[in-house]
Amino acid sequence: MRAREAGDSSPPHVLVTMGGADPAGATGLAIEALARVDRPLRVTVLLGAAHADPDGVAARLTGLLPDARLLCGCDDMPALLADADLAVIAFGMTAYEAAAVGTPTLALSLTEDHAASAGTLAEAGVLVSAGLIVECDAPALADAIGTLLDDPEGLRRMGRTARKLIDGRGADRIAERIVACLAMREARTREAA
Repeated sequence: MRAREAGDSSPPHVLVTMGGADPAGATGLAIEALARVDRPLRVTVLLGAAHADPDGVAARLTGLLPDARLLCGCDDMPALLADADLAVIAFGMTAYEAAAVGTPTLALSLTEDHAASAGTLAEAGVLVSAGLIVECDAPALADAIGTLLDDPEGLRRMGRTARKLIDGRGADRIAERIVACLAMREARTREAA
């Protein structure tokens, strides 16, 4: 997360990204919610490569958030996330990517299992779960975004907790354990022979 200095009066940067395809149309919901937030914002909307209606999203942005930036695809997701003060996302791998760089996150879930996983991360202080996309409306989402942005220390705390719990080295640790298990098995095989 970009470090907001005390007294930083620049508008908070909110990143919206709802996965590669956004089958539930959550990007539109987030745009509508952000248009309801009663404060200046710097908004970036990232669409995945499989998004069905980028032109519709562009039109909605033009109508509701004309100063927002629209990206179709991203070459450096960690940098984009790190520049945001808040990420509004569809729960999935992006939640873990945001946590690894310490970006405070508000997650919507497409399915019950995603909601359960988001709830577990919310209990740990890594993100805030807005529940299922189909059960969320723009006013409620706007309230949640506003509440988070009104608490800069809470956002900083969330970012620190996220970075502490999700360090991005999980695959390395799994590979190390596999190598150790294979070495142990090889040693047993040699002893048995």
